[in-house]
Amino acid sequence: MQRLRTTSVSIQYYRDTVSLGGARITNQTLGVVSRSRGQTQGILGLGPTLRGPSPYSLVLSSMAEQGLIHARVFSLDLRRAGAASGAVVYGGVDRARFSGSLERCAMVRGAEGERRLAVKLAAVGVSAGDGGPSRRWSIGSSASASASGSDKDDANVMLDSGTTSSRLHADIAMPLLEALGAGDAGPDGYYPVSCARAAASKGTVDFTFGRKTIRVPMTDFVLNMSAVDGSGGGGSNGSDECYAGVVLTESQQILGDSVLRAGYFVFDWDNEAVHVAQAADCGAEADIVAVPRSGVPLNLDGRCSENEAAVTPGPTSSLQPVATPSGAYTTVYTVSSCPAFERGCETGAVVTRTVAPVPSASAHDNAGARIGAVTRNLAAVVGACTALLLL
Repeated sequence: MQRLRTTSVSIQYYRDTVSLGGARITNQTLGVVSRSRGQTQGILGLGPTLRGPSPYSLVLSSMAEQGLIHARVFSLDLRRAGAASGAVVYGGVDRARFSGSLERCAMVRGAEGERRLAVKLAAVGVSAGDGGPSRRWSIGSSASASASGSDKDDANVMLDSGTTSSRLHADIAMPLLEALGAGDAGPDGYYPVSCARAAASKGTVDFTFGRKTIRVPMTDFVLNMSAVDGSGGGGSNGSDECYAGVVLTESQQILGDSVLRAGYFVFDWDNEAVHVAQAADCGAEADIVAVPRSGVPLNLDGRCSENEAAVTPGPTSSLQPVATPSGAYTTVYTVSSCPAFERGCETGAVVTRTVAPVPSASAHDNAGARIGAVTRNLAAVVGACTALLLL
């Protein structure tokens, strides 16, 4: 199996008991990597299942089927770019990690009717934060013509914590890049931004879902390469050059962790909804509420105040952008092993496959949470799973 152009892994499938804190998932199918190139982290896929329990039950479904949680729900708290870790809560919501109310957004299905972690984006903008001018424009609203000229096709965005830079259509991205003072894109498609300007900024990049606006600190939306390559300056060559956390695409739009870090997101498979609030941190003690099968309670508000929301300036993000092809590409891989459930699989076969992006469904449809991004005290958060959530 090969992912994108430079990553390949050899996987063998097994069934085993998987432990997450105090929760034990029995007879779970998982893949064990015996050889890899360009892939160093494990991946825990949490996107909606497209084929029910066949060929095997995914982790979130297994937890619900085995009574560990009431509903196929998980909450994502990535934290700020400078934070050491984040958290995932399975089957519940942590009220100590967001402020205000949770805005319910319906999931947007794909072209074939498949469920995806996608929602409609209502508006985007940039707030100066220092008394300077702010800009905001609506998306998909024919009643209010916006300066960006965006239309309803621009409203569909997937939420993917496994993607570093967000991928947006030009109608949305270009006004954002202009407001950030970005230069022309390089050959890799990334737009340079002054590290010093971003670090000094108290502004935010704003994304509105329904009636809820998530404010992303400028320092989280701009990527600093110096921590990756060890150079002394802001950029990869010691220069004052960072990169905007957005690239252009003509296919499926994706909001990556440059945006998701600022929000608290609750993904509800069973009710096909995503609940959104401004991320915050009001203490080390978790305040976890179990979510029933009927969905997230409408009156469930965060315990944190607006002053504790994650919108103050912090260290500029030092994440390495993940290259994602914007056009069709060809991949070649060798089948090294075949799981028992995959009919017609032939070990040793060399497969050539051409992948072309399409507007409504992409290779990122099974958006997942990378294990390495959510390692904050899982024993404390997920260890409460059994009580989490059989209340």
